[in-house]
Formats: sequence, C-alpha cells, structure tokens
Amino acid sequence: AMVTGGDYATVTGGVHATVTGGDRAMVTGGDYATVTGGDHATVTGGVHAMVTGGDYATVTGGVHAMVTGGDHATVTGGDRAMVQLRWWDGQRYRITIAYVGEQNILAGQRYRLDALHQMVAV
Repeated sequence: AMVTGGDYATVTGGVHATVTGGDRAMVTGGDYATVTGGDHATVTGGVHAMVTGGDYATVTGGVHAMVTGGDHATVTGGDRAMVQLRWWDGQRYRITIAYVGEQNILAGQRYRLDALHQMVAV
C-alpha cells in the first residue's frame, strides 16, 4: 500500500508499505516498509525498514533497518541496524553513520550528534 498524509497527519501502513507524512506528522510502517516524515515528525518502521525523518525528527527502525535523521534529529535502531544523522558543516551537508552492535552503539537506544558530530546516547 502507498499511504500519504500532510502536515500534522497520523499515517500508518503495513508490511511492505510506502508511508509518507509531512512536517510534525506521526508516520508508522511495518516490516520492509519505506517510511518518511518531515521536520519535527515522529517516524517509525519495522524490521528491514527504510526510515527517514527531517530536521528535529524522532526516527526509529527495527532489526536491520536503515534509519536516517536530519539536523538535530534523534535516531534509534534495532539489532544490526544502520543509523545516520545529517549535519551542515557550513558548506555542505555531511552524514555521520553508526552501526548497531559496533563501537558501543546499542539497539533500542536513542542517539543524537554532539558538537563534534559524534553519536551520543540521549
């Protein structure tokens, strides 16, 4: 299924769904879903999901998920997930990437970037 909602929407899709919400939306997708939310959104996906949120978003994915957040976002991944956060260096956007299970990155723990653009637990 393809499910889309605007700003402030609550949008939910099941397994293999493509789910999109706007700014400040609550967007949820099941396993293998592609889930996207805008700035300040709460975005959640299941196992093997691709989960993306904008600036200041709260982004969560399950086991083997790819979880991406914008500037000032927080990210959480399940076992063996990849979590990444985007930041601006003054000339271009950069991405800090971490892998759950490596370098003290824990499943189920929320992370943000510190002033040195390193992942730190929230």
